[in-house]
Amino acid sequence: MPRSVLTNVTLQMLGYRAESRKTPGLGFMLREAYRAFSRELTCQLDRHGITYSQWVFLWFLYERDSLSPMEFAKLANIQKSSVTSVLNAMQSQGLVVTRRNEKDARQIIVRLTPHGRSTIKKLFYCAAEANRLMTSALSENEIGQLMLLLGKVVNSLNDGAQPDSTIVKLDKKRK
Repeated sequence: MPRSVLTNVTLQMLGYRAESRKTPGLGFMLREAYRAFSRELTCQLDRHGITYSQWVFLWFLYERDSLSPMEFAKLANIQKSSVTSVLNAMQSQGLVVTRRNEKDARQIIVRLTPHGRSTIKKLFYCAAEANRLMTSALSENEIGQLMLLLGKVVNSLNDGAQPDSTIVKLDKKRK
């Protein structure tokens, strides 16, 4: 059923009554989980002098070897002007270098430096620790179920489109 067709009657049939809602909805809980995870990961990244935006940029660069600022903006779903400030900070930290595209001199290509490559490898441990903390109260089976269900939520909100392939798979080794 298209979302636009959901009327108050339909919502009541599904058991939702806005005036008597005593438990938080799924959207609220997803937001809270994301905020808690983001806070933890940001604390981990801060120890290395890296912002969350820089982490995302470094991760995409590590996965793809090189990117233009426009490609990164599209991948990360952010404005190109935001990319410029993150890129400038990363250049000043020696994490990335830029050069002109040989085929199109108007385009800038960004690559990791050796320092950037070693930094991202350290940051993977930060992300793994944040993921470990996030899932510490869950069994392997529960993690699998949660990932499956969240994939369905993403698909339903993207009108059946496949979830983003950049989702990091959880480490199977649990303590």
